[in-house]
Amino acid sequence: MVLRNIAIIGSNIDAYVCAHQILDNNNNNTITLIDESAEAGFGEVPPGLFFKWPLISENWHSGFVQETPNQSCSAIHHSLFLKSIATSLSNRNATILLRTRVTKISRDLITFEGGGPISNLTESFDEIFDFRKVPKTQKWEGGISTNIIEDNFEIIGTRVDGTIEVWWQGEERNELRWLQRMSWYCKDPRYALEDMIVNGIKTANTIKY
Repeated sequence: MVLRNIAIIGSNIDAYVCAHQILDNNNNNTITLIDESAEAGFGEVPPGLFFKWPLISENWHSGFVQETPNQSCSAIHHSLFLKSIATSLSNRNATILLRTRVTKISRDLITFEGGGPISNLTESFDEIFDFRKVPKTQKWEGGISTNIIEDNFEIIGTRVDGTIEVWWQGEERNELRWLQRMSWYCKDPRYALEDMIVNGIKTANTIKY
């Protein structure tokens, strides 16, 4: 089997799941994940709703014990979930370059700049996957609270810590005290997380060995 030196660009779950799937397909592949975020999971917060758990292989995430959903849950803390996936990926000897921005892609070459020892570097890769572009579909507003009246929201999920995640379209909802407010573009927040995971896995499986 031919080994690959693979670059993955992105700060979303698609990118990190893609890396895990590539290593599952061939653990000897070399993975470099380039993320502009200061920390995995730091930045915009996509939906964390789900219909069934687990969403991914158990070895794809770590350090998530306190946030592991029980049977009554239908949402997870998206940022913490992504961070646990990144931690597991690092433990699998993947290289994760945080605070690193890609300035140019030319065929098999990537030029990037970032913190630490990286200033302006160009490297070649056998495969390059770019997950930075999120399709601008429908805009949804979301929020996290502890005192939500479920009948007031159509899309709702409960986390293991007792907080509730809701999504809606239209005007601001000021009747609640929000712990966190979010905005995200997707077709339907109920399927957004699963769609990201499926996209990452499908992309990884496009590599031909």
